[in-house]
Amino acid sequence: MTQGNDERIGYWNDPAVAADLKAASPGVSEFAREVEARLPRHCRVLELGCGPGDDASYFAEQGHLVLGLDFSEPLIAMAAQRFADQPELEFRRADITQPLHIGAESCDAVYARLSLQYFDFTTTERIFGEVFWVLRPAGSFYFLCRSTSDPFYGKGTEVAADTYDYEGSVRHFFSRDYSLDLMEDAGFTDVEIRMGTDRFYGRPSAYVLCSGRKP
Repeated sequence: MTQGNDERIGYWNDPAVAADLKAASPGVSEFAREVEARLPRHCRVLELGCGPGDDASYFAEQGHLVLGLDFSEPLIAMAAQRFADQPELEFRRADITQPLHIGAESCDAVYARLSLQYFDFTTTERIFGEVFWVLRPAGSFYFLCRSTSDPFYGKGTEVAADTYDYEGSVRHFFSRDYSLDLMEDAGFTDVEIRMGTDRFYGRPSAYVLCSGRKP
């Protein structure tokens, strides 16, 4: 079990949380740069959990048509204001646990950095199925989540397998095998997985980075 919907709404729609995320943002992430280098020119890119918008803006600067989705109204408003001069970039508030309503086979790439690690198993599987549905054939999915090697893993109260409530924040940590199962069960092929370490929001972290292709 993860946070109840009312708690999730309250947390992500708190302007103070949005301000803290913006202040801790590294700007354009290395993950975004790595993904963009693998994209064909002039893709339609969907970002799930775009936060303050830096990565979405970077994709747009490289010539892609980008839609950034986030659950937080303050973050979406912040991102839209910051990057209002980029006509090829759109920000929209959306709950990614629900149908995305952007059309089947409408995207060339879906990108998610640290945004898929807050949901229970059933919800996560549903999100991966929705990603598969919105991608065009040969489209690619790229995601990065905290791994089971992360320093936060095991801290707090265990609320489900590999899922912990620590100081009011619930995180679902991904293993290599779990990431592979999610991708293959959703229908993705050519799955690549890499484990590593980095600093997220100023703290040492461990991650699983995964990509796959829709046949």
